[in-house]
Amino acid sequence: MRKSIQVDGDIHISLAGEDAEDWTLQAPRVEGYVIGRSDPDSEYAPDIDLTPHHGLDYGISRRHAALVAYRGVVHVVDLGSMNGTYINGERLSVNSAYPLHEGDRLSIANLDLLII
Repeated sequence: MRKSIQVDGDIHISLAGEDAEDWTLQAPRVEGYVIGRSDPDSEYAPDIDLTPHHGLDYGISRRHAALVAYRGVVHVVDLGSMNGTYINGERLSVNSAYPLHEGDRLSIANLDLLII
């Protein structure tokens, strides 16, 4: 059984591929984290900004997905992105919460992140 990411700990995320970079975030409790790319024209910047990782080239929306707390577990929600959000290759329905587990491959459009 895969271990769910609990809201009372941290989330460890690794950028898959050659330019691997790791992030450690406090799991969302009340507020979530928006994942996306910044927009210099509107001065918008998401909580987790994938612009430095070629977010535009990978098809990432400005407000692509969110990490949220739901029933004590960290979930991901697609925010109506153009190119979709995937967990282990399965496309998520828009505005529905899906639990994250250690070892999941979270794809934000065409950019793969590993939940470690």
